[in-house]
Amino acid sequence: MSVTGPMPMHLSKPLTFFVYRSRKLCGPNAVDDLVARSARNNRAAGVTGLLVHDPVHFLQFLEGPMDAVGAAVLRIAASDLHADMTVLACEPTDMRLFSDWSLRGVSLEGRGETIADIAGSLDLADPEGCIRRLRFYALSVA
Repeated sequence: MSVTGPMPMHLSKPLTFFVYRSRKLCGPNAVDDLVARSARNNRAAGVTGLLVHDPVHFLQFLEGPMDAVGAAVLRIAASDLHADMTVLACEPTDMRLFSDWSLRGVSLEGRGETIADIAGSLDLADPEGCIRRLRFYALSVA
């Protein structure tokens, strides 16, 4: 599922990207609702990103103004749809790589891959390279 459309970019504010992994506690219908609701919230706040999930885990990348990403992270951390949230990266960035996705959801269920496979192949020391790789991945599995 993806939501497209013009995004408020809030270009005057510094951009941050945030990556976390968590244990999923919900089923596919709840994930679809979560992606739709989050996409609306993100669009209004100028946040863009990608949510990848398998039957056990979430892996989410968010980018946007530092204050808006921080507010989104607080909402995410309080959600009962997941547990054991582990922050993998939180860094400033000077460009968006998910600018056309308020939130794109990608399910790995039935694809023979897991979040561990993807997360293990990412170099989080190279945030922009990591995001480019995930963007390419998200487009290829859609």
